[in-house]
Amino acid sequence: MFQKNGSKASKGASWAVIIILLIFFCYVGIPLMLSKLHKDTENMLFNAKRTITVGWIFFAIGCMYLFLGLTGALNPNDGSNFVGFLVFIVVLLCGGGYAIVRHAKKYRNWGLMYERYLPVLSGLPTGSLDELAETVGETYDVTSKNIQNLIDIGLLENSYIDKTRRSLVSPVVSSTYRPKQSSDEAEVKNTQQAKPRASKVHTIKCPNCGGVNNVTEGAVNICDYCGTALE
Repeated sequence: MFQKNGSKASKGASWAVIIILLIFFCYVGIPLMLSKLHKDTENMLFNAKRTITVGWIFFAIGCMYLFLGLTGALNPNDGSNFVGFLVFIVVLLCGGGYAIVRHAKKYRNWGLMYERYLPVLSGLPTGSLDELAETVGETYDVTSKNIQNLIDIGLLENSYIDKTRRSLVSPVVSSTYRPKQSSDEAEVKNTQQAKPRASKVHTIKCPNCGGVNNVTEGAVNICDYCGTALE
């Protein structure tokens, strides 16, 4: 079972409903089962194992029909085209069951891959895919392809691969990497905002005594010679 970031997406029908439909209306139950496998990523391994079991059950039933047909236990007495019907049932059950098993195994493998990658990713400060590949014993190309698959099927939410830096930007990474330039720009901006504005100083002539004074704009100024208030 995976711990995801509070996804509120529909997880599909419950397994109780799916099993009932598989027994009585399999043409409805199978699509619901596959839909749950695709949607409920929090329980992908659990759903994949159950789907594999259902697939093998269909395959076994098809083999049972084939065996009974070959032994003559199902041969009708009315002379109808039983062979064609038997072939159809066997192909449908065996072929369909095997297809379900293969599809579910693919999702099971993705779930196992996620569980193998997650502990490593949570310890990488920059999400480096080169470091991830080295740790799990894969090439960069294989690892980046696998990570992209995990993103596409929804196991890595709010994530993307930064191909320039060969890294994963994701909430599962210990600290999301931010370019140094952006940090420097933010620091300069904060410094500029914190820096007090310089006061303007200009020279005026005292209207009373005629003395020349340097006065600061916005401050209270008096003449250095006669004490007259200057504006």
